[in-house]
Amino acid sequence: MIETTGTKERLCAQDPKSADLLKPFLEGKDLKRWRAEPRGLWLIYIPKNRIDIDDYPAIRDWLLPFKDQLEKRATKQEWFELQQAQEAYLPYFEGRKRCSTLNFVMCHSSSWKTDILRTTNATLSVQTTPGSQLS
Repeated sequence: MIETTGTKERLCAQDPKSADLLKPFLEGKDLKRWRAEPRGLWLIYIPKNRIDIDDYPAIRDWLLPFKDQLEKRATKQEWFELQQAQEAYLPYFEGRKRCSTLNFVMCHSSSWKTDILRTTNATLSVQTTPGSQLS
């Protein structure tokens, strides 16, 4: 489920361990050239067979009103788990994100009478912790 920053803060105030399951969430429309513009959305990330929901009472209680709907999903997971969590991508949720790009510089060489294409690396770092910043 996707939640707002306000909901995230309420869940963490009720139970600080909730922060372990809340991951920053971006959609394609949040990504701009050279930057991300987060809208304060958070994914409740609960992969299959990894979490005892009773260890996270605030999130459990938040999800309980949706239990009937969640149980009707097509695959076989606990009612509170993500339908097809891609655990291979879990490390990408943590820490800083780095996006590398190539900058092309066109140079003219009078001795060769031709253009030379040189590349230089530039890196954009995106902090995906609360209070995201670009550096």
